[in-house]
Amino acid sequence: MMNSVSLNPKLQRLAWIAAGIFAFLMRFVLLDKLPLTNPEAINALQALNVTQAGEQQIGGETGYVLLSAAWFFLFGAGDGIARFWPALAGTVLTLTPWLFRKQLGEKAALLLCFGLVLDAGWTAVSRQAHGMTLAGLFSILALAALVNKKPRLIGTFTALALLGGPAFWLGIVGLGMAFGLYKLVFQPRQAPREEDEIEEIGIFAGINWKPAVIWFGGMLLVCGTLLLIIPNGISSIFNGFVQYFSSWVNPGGLNIWRLLLGLVLSQPIGFLFATVGILRILRNHDRLDTLLSVWWLTALILVLLNPGREMIQVGWAALPMLALASRQLAGLLKIRIEAGWTAIAYSIIVVVLMVFAWLNFIAYFQAASPEVSTFVRIITTVFPVLLLVGAAIVIRWFWSEETAGQGALWGLVATLALWGFSAAWGGTGLGANPAGQIWRAGGLIDEVDLINSTVDDLSTWKMRVPGELDLVVEGVESPALRWALRDYDQVKFVTSTASTASPAMLITIDKPSPELAETYRGQDFVLEVNPNWQMSFDEWLQWVAFKKVPVSKTMVVLWARADLFPDAAGFNP
Repeated sequence: MMNSVSLNPKLQRLAWIAAGIFAFLMRFVLLDKLPLTNPEAINALQALNVTQAGEQQIGGETGYVLLSAAWFFLFGAGDGIARFWPALAGTVLTLTPWLFRKQLGEKAALLLCFGLVLDAGWTAVSRQAHGMTLAGLFSILALAALVNKKPRLIGTFTALALLGGPAFWLGIVGLGMAFGLYKLVFQPRQAPREEDEIEEIGIFAGINWKPAVIWFGGMLLVCGTLLLIIPNGISSIFNGFVQYFSSWVNPGGLNIWRLLLGLVLSQPIGFLFATVGILRILRNHDRLDTLLSVWWLTALILVLLNPGREMIQVGWAALPMLALASRQLAGLLKIRIEAGWTAIAYSIIVVVLMVFAWLNFIAYFQAASPEVSTFVRIITTVFPVLLLVGAAIVIRWFWSEETAGQGALWGLVATLALWGFSAAWGGTGLGANPAGQIWRAGGLIDEVDLINSTVDDLSTWKMRVPGELDLVVEGVESPALRWALRDYDQVKFVTSTASTASPAMLITIDKPSPELAETYRGQDFVLEVNPNWQMSFDEWLQWVAFKKVPVSKTMVVLWARADLFPDAAGFNP
């Protein structure tokens, strides 16, 4: 594919550095602002148990648990520390297109880098405590080593990717099926051409697999046991295998249409131009584009067919989709054209009118009782688009078709990039309505910090130091609450309390408790906010505009024994 974008090497280096800095900020800024969700807390608690109690019960996220256990040992446990390794892996992942610049083209690789930086899915995944980004990063590094025929690196990175847990199996199954489908079905139909990026000798030819196997086994032994400290780490690797394939028999709650909507609206520029790439294959028969298309559709179909599908799994489909879209943009975008200033002016008009149309769209939902009819709102939303078409006709008439086309393309790319940045910012959880972010796993944990501070205040009030009063958590199955109370020494988690037990503090689910009200004083807290994605068409439109969703709240009550308060009889601080 011809590459029409031209940048000098110095500007390219600066662009790569800027992309890396931007990716770092998007993935690390205020990393500990949101409390860990229940799925995150399960992994973090396993790492904490390895560090504190020496327990070696590890689930499927072997790599995450072992790395985080080492990090907790060195720096202590915290929300930001628990998310450090996924955030670091997610940052490095955005720079991996540099390794494929020969196959993709330098300009396409740079565009792919920025596409990954602004991808809402991988941004959200990078800020959550699990092994998805570790599996993604090392799988891509293993693929780069395979393309460049580096057997030791193939073994090393494959072993590290395997430690990523269930996400590794999802990625490797999709990639393997796509490559097999391409080799058996699509490649024989395409006549070889000199400019094809894929060599005829095959990707697996000419590799000495013996050192690859040796390095794979060695890295799996050393890293899978945390330098032989946690022997059970090796056996837990198979838990990831079991978890992935058990998802094919255990249905989840994710609707297929919600998954597709999340993909399209979170990455519109990637979806649009990847679709363009599929259509262009029918004409130019580009082999690399064909392979990327097969990989994208195979990975997406695997997620759609999986009964236990999760939104974060779409990240595997986003990788080839963005690579395919980047190659199309690299071929379509031009910098030096005749009447360039006219094209720039038209692109600015495109951005302004598209933003104006969007503001008219969301204004309809902002007003409690809209002063104008729905028909008028539709007209004011569509009218700017009609103006753009008219302006394109005028520019084509007085200047050239290239000027009109490039101006429209620049403006469209800029507008969709702004949309992508907005979606990525929402994926960080730092924007408005974090409970309505479609890429986050688990419900939003809300007031555990308030519970923590209240428990510490009561203990300090009575005992002069925090953490000295006994606390019982009865019948509340919440890993996030366990994680939040991890530093409280006197806490016990039970299914029910004995009739004679009278702990100083008690946390229960929110229900009428007249027997507790006689001797305790209670305060309710919001523990978890769960979005309800079974929405009407109007509610989906409001989600598109403001990320607002109907929610249900899980409440708990913190009970404090009455004699802890100064106005109680027999109070003794």
